[in-house]
Amino acid sequence: LSKDLIAIYIDAYHTQVQEKTRVKKMVLYTVLGLDFQGNKDLLGIYLCAGSETKTFWLQVLNDLINRGLQRLLLVISDQFSGLTNAVSTLFPQAAHQLCFVHLQRNVRHNMGPKDAQIFNRALAQIKLESDLESGLHRLQSLMSEYEERYPAFTTRLQKQAARYLAFLDLPEPLRKYFYTTN
Repeated sequence: LSKDLIAIYIDAYHTQVQEKTRVKKMVLYTVLGLDFQGNKDLLGIYLCAGSETKTFWLQVLNDLINRGLQRLLLVISDQFSGLTNAVSTLFPQAAHQLCFVHLQRNVRHNMGPKDAQIFNRALAQIKLESDLESGLHRLQSLMSEYEERYPAFTTRLQKQAARYLAFLDLPEPLRKYFYTTN
């Protein structure tokens, strides 16, 4: 692998695998890398039975390190359990952007249809903010409108808000390449 990457994109595909007479739920994770010349490359495909943990992610990231990766600036992923801790352990200088598109999907799963539609329209406007600070301020205002009806969701979102909007720290022309794993 290249020793220096701008970013890695991690996404998941949920499936079932038959082993003899038993069917097991499995998750297939793809890791794509973006180098400093703008080239994307498939860095690895990792299969996980059950739910991912910090140990699983440490194994994935150590595999990339063992294959040559030394420096990484950004990780873009969904909110996978244990990944944030693994990234901060092995690549403490790397930022961790949570996928904004997955956030919009999560809104639809955690709110009523009408509220989700309104919330996602507001998120689309927040995505266009000029910087991280103003984006966080608008997101905080938006969450406060819904915290009484959806306290669990807004509390979880509050804890990760800066990671969902981390792309707002980048120059505007680059943001479209780093706000999502899609």
